[in-house]
Amino acid sequence: MRYQKTINSIGWLVGAAAFVVYFLTMSPTVCFWDCGEFIATGSKLQVGHPPGAPLYHLLAAVASALSFGNTKLIAPIINSISAVAAAFTIVLFFWSLVRILNRFSDKFIANIIAAAIGALTFAFTDSFWASATEAEVYSLSLLFTIAILWSVLKWDSNPNERWVLLISLLVGLSLGVHILSLLVLPAVLLVVCFHYFKPSLINTIITLLVSALLVWMLLSFIPFLLSANRVVLYVVLFALLVLLWLSIWKRLSVLNTICLSLMFLMIGVSTYLVLVIRADADTPINEYSPHTAEKLNYYLQRNNYEKPPLIYGNQFTAYNYADYDVSENGKVELIYNKDMQSLFPRLWNPAYESAYIDWAGTPEKPVIINGQTYFTPSFSQNLKYFLNYQLGYMYGRYLMWNFVGKTNDIQGFGEANNGQWQSGLPYVDRLIGINTDSFPKNTLKLGSTAYYFIPLLLVVIGVFYHFIRDRKGFIFNAIFFLSTSLAVVVYLNVTPYQPRERDYVFLASFLALSVWLSVGALAISRWIVSLVLINRPKFVLPFFFIVPIWLLSQNYISHNHSRQYTARNFAQSLLESCDEDAILLTNGDNDTFPLWYLQNVENVRTDVRVINVAFLNSPDYIDQLQKQIYLSKPLKVITSKQDYENSSTLNLVSSARSLLSEKPTQIARRLNENLVTRNDIYSLGNLILIDLIVANIDTRPIYFSAYSNEDFLGLENYLALEGFAYRLKNVANNKKNDLLPPKYGTVDANKMYQHFKQFQWRSFKRNLAYFSELERSVIDMYAQYSSFLAYSLYQQKQYEKAYDVIETCTQNLPVTVHKYPHSLAYIAIMYNLLDNRVAAENTPEMANHFLFYTLDYYKHYMQYYFDLRERFQSQERWEAQKIMANWLYLCSFTNDNKLDDLRLSLIDGFFSYVPEFLEKSYKYLEAVQPNSDFYAAEIEKTTTLVKDILAIGKVYEEPIPQPPASIRDLLR
Repeated sequence: MRYQKTINSIGWLVGAAAFVVYFLTMSPTVCFWDCGEFIATGSKLQVGHPPGAPLYHLLAAVASALSFGNTKLIAPIINSISAVAAAFTIVLFFWSLVRILNRFSDKFIANIIAAAIGALTFAFTDSFWASATEAEVYSLSLLFTIAILWSVLKWDSNPNERWVLLISLLVGLSLGVHILSLLVLPAVLLVVCFHYFKPSLINTIITLLVSALLVWMLLSFIPFLLSANRVVLYVVLFALLVLLWLSIWKRLSVLNTICLSLMFLMIGVSTYLVLVIRADADTPINEYSPHTAEKLNYYLQRNNYEKPPLIYGNQFTAYNYADYDVSENGKVELIYNKDMQSLFPRLWNPAYESAYIDWAGTPEKPVIINGQTYFTPSFSQNLKYFLNYQLGYMYGRYLMWNFVGKTNDIQGFGEANNGQWQSGLPYVDRLIGINTDSFPKNTLKLGSTAYYFIPLLLVVIGVFYHFIRDRKGFIFNAIFFLSTSLAVVVYLNVTPYQPRERDYVFLASFLALSVWLSVGALAISRWIVSLVLINRPKFVLPFFFIVPIWLLSQNYISHNHSRQYTARNFAQSLLESCDEDAILLTNGDNDTFPLWYLQNVENVRTDVRVINVAFLNSPDYIDQLQKQIYLSKPLKVITSKQDYENSSTLNLVSSARSLLSEKPTQIARRLNENLVTRNDIYSLGNLILIDLIVANIDTRPIYFSAYSNEDFLGLENYLALEGFAYRLKNVANNKKNDLLPPKYGTVDANKMYQHFKQFQWRSFKRNLAYFSELERSVIDMYAQYSSFLAYSLYQQKQYEKAYDVIETCTQNLPVTVHKYPHSLAYIAIMYNLLDNRVAAENTPEMANHFLFYTLDYYKHYMQYYFDLRERFQSQERWEAQKIMANWLYLCSFTNDNKLDDLRLSLIDGFFSYVPEFLEKSYKYLEAVQPNSDFYAAEIEKTTTLVKDILAIGKVYEEPIPQPPASIRDLLR
């Protein structure tokens, strides 16, 4: 290749530039989601969630050694693995782009410049940059993807079996990071096919079928081989050695390459043996303990996760009409009526009924079962959901984020503003229903980007130009794009309203689009030079560097995590909310994995036993609870191992009732009542949780995390807030705290004040720090719970402590940095209540100051809601209801506590928005009333709020619109 040294040097420079940016914006400690788990499991070679990432863990363990005993360096060192992997990805992507462009363009210098533009643009795209700054597997997975791609391009230019062996090794190693890397195989096989045969439809189809079969074999055979007994493994290895010897003896080059490729593949996959070794060592984190062949197969097949149907299966309406069969080991298998099943079932999970209806409408296909007519989604509704939500919203929106722009960083559920794409061109954005001028104030400039369609336009031009100039290369890249986008969408079959945005699984498809972006830049430069009659596109192309530079400038602030300590702050504050030797019950990634990091890496509060209740369905996890981990003593479990290993509902309920009857305490009686009244409690996890509570409450403090737990087993009246965790008491406390949501029990003010003094606030008040939506929600918890504590102390006449709490909060969370309208209202109330109770003289001014921000947001949002088009208004309805409900609550609270200044400000604003809100609520109730079975929860929520508003309207004698006759029965 011409200019090879120049290409190599520029590739390293481009990668180095990307690395500098990633390193400067990298998180200095643990982040939310899986990062805490990867750091904790990687640094000590422990066993994480299925199907594992053993190669990533090996790299993390080696990298951790560079901390030289300084535990606080481990997190940034492991975070830097992603930065390094992302930088090498850019290097290999640049080299690959040069080869792709050289296939059809003889302007070699221009090709190098275009490749640099494409590589740097991809480097600074929203999704890829985010994956490069934290401890996750996606950057490393994409590195293997591009390494395989680069290797097959090298093979194509100079066929040699060395490249085939390298690709086999890379495929095997990639499985030790993430299976997404396998999606490059269809494109790889197409390069091989087009090397030997002419491009044709039949050749392409055959190649794709072979590649699909190969991917299926890898995903099926590798777990089988790894989990097979030794005899099978030895037989396979012996057979390979015999075939290899035969290929050498008979000089069968093809057979020799196949055998060596399989061996290199197995060498790569052998990283999974680390899982077995470490699981057998019984590490502190040992998820599903895959130390035997059977358990390893279960682990690799991800059998602990619910698997969505792909080609044929049940629809969500089948849930209510299922029969079941109980096997000998007590497992329940549901049997669905065939009329409730469908081809290409996209609407399949009964837990998301209302969300499916939002996107596809109420089920419209009538079916008759046992003489009764029921309704199930039609095939067209499944297709509608697939096109509108799965493909359009969950992929198309992510594509537009990276190549057009983004409204804000708030997770989207279909609304006009949250997480939508935008171009930055006002007239164009208005056509698609996006008008940033009217957005609620606190959603502006939070991750907002605008690229004015320029990157996408380059992609579109590149598609057509590539198709015209290099048909082979176009088909290769098109298949790579489709296999990493459309195929992923079909395979995942995601349910609505995911707990987080999923753009990271589509990184490879954005890389494929960046190939066309590079081609598009080259195409435009050649068109321009042809117009001005010069043959030097290299003089025009440098102007296109404005594209990666613009993406860098637009994304820098929202991707700069260098001052971000929120996850660590929260994790330590949650641990410090517990007394010594406590049991802390969590229920989510974000209040579990950062705690694992602190305990396993920094050795913080290792006396606290963190239990994720979602894992209690695993007998291996229950076994681990009964062992000492660091300073945490073994837990008592009354249920026998035989019962929870061979569990059936019958013997577990019997066991639970037996142990509850032995404990004549209030809490045991309450739990026993729940066994009778609640059907959803009959699961291994819930029953073991009951067991743990009853067995340990007398000897160890038990806490529920306030962050993720929603189900307290009916024990809300036994809870007392002591920080970011609720302590479970043996005796019910019916006392209510007016400022605290009733379902969360009460506040132990003195204990919580002790724990509050241990809260971590690092970096919260820094103006230059960027806080994501998740981080903002956690910081909002700090403000809310500070208000709850301050109010409880106020009730006990501990005014100085109450003032200390609210001042600590506002000083660490200055309103210039953090504007959380609901929490600011609570803070305003506290300052007003403390007026004339403490020595401070500015409490009335502070109260009005904070209330101003609340009312300003409420008014702005409601006007925004009223101005929306009807389609988007329906998507914002619940947020509007939440605001009106909170506004109403604040009016009532200030009235009850005779805070007249605040009350008047709240009431005046509230009633100015009530008439239009009620009219829209009436219209909504009229629309959904005919389908009340499907909208029961929504109708109840709306009618409750409407009744409360009508009631306060009577109190203040305000002239507000009354409900029409058609819905008066609903409001009685």
